[in-house]
Amino acid sequence: TFKKSYSFVLRPSMGYFILNNLSVTTDPILGFSSIYNNYSSSYEKEVRFGIVPGITYYILNGKFHPFFKAEISYYTSRSKGGNKNEPAHYGIDKEHVYEFGPGTGVLYMINNRVGIEILLNYKWIIAKTEIRNINGDFEHTGEREKDERKLNFLIGFKALLETRWIYVKNV
Repeated sequence: TFKKSYSFVLRPSMGYFILNNLSVTTDPILGFSSIYNNYSSSYEKEVRFGIVPGITYYILNGKFHPFFKAEISYYTSRSKGGNKNEPAHYGIDKEHVYEFGPGTGVLYMINNRVGIEILLNYKWIIAKTEIRNINGDFEHTGEREKDERKLNFLIGFKALLETRWIYVKNV
């Protein structure tokens, strides 16, 4: 089986320090993915948009800055899949996802502008998917719900654009 696939997700983070060591953040999400299976001629393409507001408290301590954070995210995705050999048969899914969770980690500052962030966070994910399958003149619709919890370990870079006021990270 030969599969071609790619996935690209952009999630920059922008924040503003409202008090000493306390920042509010917002992360826009934009993602694309595509999977094609040469053996079965099946394919799926997805586009994702979302927003992640959050709050982070930093403990300033030399080059290492431990932190605690909480985020609430919402994103929606739309995907289309089918079979290239049967163009009249395809499916369209629209998903709405909510994620809630706290996290803790450390920011190691390489210099006064660039740091490496290590984060361990817990996510509670609630999703609802609207399903629409089409086969010629016949159409079937339905819904699927998901409620899951998971633990994530993330490593990323953080670049300070202006000390104490704004930061941007890519994880």
